[in-house]
Amino acid sequence: MSQLFRELWLAGVCLMVLSGSSADVLAQREYGFDNRKGSGQPYLPPQETVARFQVPAEFEVKLFAAEPLVTNPIAFTIDEKGRIWVIECFEYPKRTPKGRAPRDRIVILEDTDGDGVADKRTVFAEGKDFPVP
Repeated sequence: MSQLFRELWLAGVCLMVLSGSSADVLAQREYGFDNRKGSGQPYLPPQETVARFQVPAEFEVKLFAAEPLVTNPIAFTIDEKGRIWVIECFEYPKRTPKGRAPRDRIVILEDTDGDGVADKRTVFAEGKDFPVP
């Protein structure tokens, strides 16, 4: 291996290492925290989480659905019947690794008894690998 090749190779490795660490530093500066570490906060049950919301007096926060009825939601929409269509992604924002079956799905959540809480779940499509940019 020539001296020039070794120097270029070492410079390339250093650039890769530095660019990776600088991206982490920039993200921490932009968002104000290091999201690679756990927050240390305890898991809160859904109802307790709702109780901690701070909203103006004229607003009300109600829990419509929580795990296990819905898992890993990344997007939703509401149709004309009041049903909520949810995209559940388990690998987002990456694609499913080669050799593994895709697990993403679209589910429909419904409140069939009118109490404001989802009580019916229908899987509309599953085994998908939704496109990611």
